[in-house]
Amino acid sequence: MRKVEFHAEDITGLGGRQGTLKVGEKEFETPLYLPIINLITGPPHVFRQGGIWKNIKKKLIKEEKVDPFMTQILHFLDFDLPKKQLDKWRKKPFEKWIEEKAGYSPTIFADSGGFKLLFYEGIDTSKYDISPIPEDILELQLDFGADIFASLDYPITHNLVPEEKKERREKTIRNSLKTLDLMKNKEGYRAKDKLILLPIHGYDFDSAFDFTNKMLNEIDKNGYEDINFGLAIGSLVPLSMGQDYKRIIDIVAGILYGVKDYDNFQLQNIPIHAFGVSSLGMPILAAMGVDSFDSASYANSARNLGYKTEFNESSTKFYDLTKFPCECKHCKKLRWGGLNRAKEVLKGKPNVKHEFNGEKINKSEIYALIACHNYEKTKKSIERIRKAIDQNNILEVLIDLYSSENSKSKLDNYLKPMNNYYKGLLPKVRAYGTKSLPGYDNKSSKLSNISLKKLENLKTVSRKTTESTSLSYTPDDYNVFDTSYQPKESTNVILFTSCSKEKPYSSSKTVKSLKKIIDEPHFEEQIEIIIISGMYGPVPLSHEMKEPVIKYDYKLHDSNKKRMELLTKRTIKFIKKYEDKSYDFVAYLTSKPYRKILTEVKKEDFNDLEILPQDPNTRTLKEFHKSSNLSQLTDWLENKLEG
Repeated sequence: MRKVEFHAEDITGLGGRQGTLKVGEKEFETPLYLPIINLITGPPHVFRQGGIWKNIKKKLIKEEKVDPFMTQILHFLDFDLPKKQLDKWRKKPFEKWIEEKAGYSPTIFADSGGFKLLFYEGIDTSKYDISPIPEDILELQLDFGADIFASLDYPITHNLVPEEKKERREKTIRNSLKTLDLMKNKEGYRAKDKLILLPIHGYDFDSAFDFTNKMLNEIDKNGYEDINFGLAIGSLVPLSMGQDYKRIIDIVAGILYGVKDYDNFQLQNIPIHAFGVSSLGMPILAAMGVDSFDSASYANSARNLGYKTEFNESSTKFYDLTKFPCECKHCKKLRWGGLNRAKEVLKGKPNVKHEFNGEKINKSEIYALIACHNYEKTKKSIERIRKAIDQNNILEVLIDLYSSENSKSKLDNYLKPMNNYYKGLLPKVRAYGTKSLPGYDNKSSKLSNISLKKLENLKTVSRKTTESTSLSYTPDDYNVFDTSYQPKESTNVILFTSCSKEKPYSSSKTVKSLKKIIDEPHFEEQIEIIIISGMYGPVPLSHEMKEPVIKYDYKLHDSNKKRMELLTKRTIKFIKKYEDKSYDFVAYLTSKPYRKILTEVKKEDFNDLEILPQDPNTRTLKEFHKSSNLSQLTDWLENKLEG
C-alpha cells in the first residue's frame, strides 16, 4: 500500500504556491498537470483496442511512462464493454496491468463518474452490478488501484433552480461524508493511506465559499479531520467552454477564501484540484493557488485535428500546417513520414492500413501523434509556471505565455475579475509588450491582508442570469404528438438536427449555422426544422419557447439505451405521420448518439431519409460547422428544391 501525502506553502498572494505530493517513495512537485488517459477500451490488456486511445496509451504509457495521470472511472461505458471483461479488469489494479506491459507502476487518480451518473439521469450501470452510490464507486476505484480518488458528487450549474442547487449540495456533502466514513471505519477497507478529493461546486463566489465552509464544518463535526483529504473544484468545464472567465475566477476564489476562513484546518495540508480545466486556464488557476489539474483537451483537440502551435485556446488546424514548428519526438515522427503524406492518411479510409514512414499504420496513429504533441505543449506550460512560482515572477511569465494575439484578450478577461481579489493587479500588467514588471509585492494582495470574517462586503463579479433550468423534467413533460403541431403549408423538406445546451435552440451555434443556409429566399419557406431533443425526441423549432423545452437541462449519452430507444420510436412515429405528404426528409447532425438514432430510424424502411454529413471524420459537434460538411447539406437542398 502506497501512502499518499501532501504539503504546500500557504497562499500569500497572486504567486501560486509550491507543493509536494508524495506517493510511496515517489515525489511530484506541484502545480501538477494530470492528463486523462482512458485505459479500459476493450478486454485486458492495456494496449488492446480503443482507436486513438490505443495509440495514445502506447505513446504516453509504454514509451513516455507518464506519471501521474487521471482516468475517468466510468469511461468503459463509452466502449460498451461486456461485464465479464470488466470483471477481468477488476481482478488486479491498473498499476499491475501497466507494470506487466510497460515496466513501471504509475500513480493513478480516478474521478467518481459523478458528472456522467448524477448530472444527467439514465446512464445504466446495472449490468455491471454497479449502483450510483458511494460504496459501489469507491469499491470500483479501489479495485482499479487508484491512489487518489474523488467522492461521488452531484454537479451544479449556475442556472439551476435554487431548490435543486441546495438539494445537490446536500447530496454531495452526504456522499463525501459516507466515503470518509468508509475510509475510516469499515473493516478491511483498503483506503487508509489513500488521498480522497471532496468535490466542491459553486456558481458564484458566495456559493463556492458557503459550500466549502459547509463541507469543512461537516468533516470537523463528524470527526474526520484525521482523514487524508483534499478539495476538488467541479463544474468548471461548461464555464470554460462558454468562456465565462468571471465566474471561473469567482468560484476558485470563493473556495480558496473558504478554506482560509476555516480556522480548524491548515490550507498547507489540503491540496486543491480542478477538474477538467482547459490548458489555457491552468496557468491562471495555478497562479491563484490551485495545485493540480486534469484535462483531456489534448486528445479532444486532436480528434478535431487541432494542433497546438502557440499557447492559446484555439489550435491550428493540422491541414493548415505548412511545416512542423515543434521538435518534440511526436512531431519528429510526423516529419519523418512527411507532412503531406500524414494529411493524405488522415483523408484516407478508416480501419485500413496506410503506408507511412515505411510502416503500415491506421489513421488513428496520426491522430495520436497530434494528441501527444498537444500534451507536451500543455505539460511545458505548467513546468514554466512551476519555475515562475519558485522564482517569484509569475506575472511576467503569465504575460509572456499569453503574449500571442490570440491569447492577449483571454488574459485580460481573466485578470479583470481577479483584480477584485488581488489589489493593484491591473496596473502591473497594463503594458503587455514590456516583458518586465515591477517587483511583485505579496503585501498588496487581498489574500494576505483581507479580513476574511467580513466577506459579506466583498462584491462578486459573476455574470447574472435571468433564466433558470431544471434537471427535474422527464420525457412526459413534452411530446410533440400531444400538441396541435402541423408543418407550415409551404413545407417541402423536413430537416432534423440535434439539440443544444443553449436555450432557446435558435440561439445556439448549430441552429445559426443551419439558418445561414436555409434563410435564403428560395429555401426559407420550404424547410421545416425539427430538433431531436435528448429529452423529448422531435421538437419543432417553432416550439422552442414552450416551458418544458426552454427550461430542461439534459445531456444524452448513447449508453442510456432506454432513452435512445424512446427517441428513436418518437422520431419514427413523427416521420410516419407525415411521410404521405410527399416531404423530403434530411438529417444534418454529427454528435454520436444522435447519428445513432437517425441511423436506426433509417433502417425502419425509411431509405429515402438522407443523413448528412456523409462519413464525418469524427462523431463530434465540431464536425457540424465544417464548411465542407455544410456544403453537403447546401448541395442536397439545392438539388431537392431547385426551381
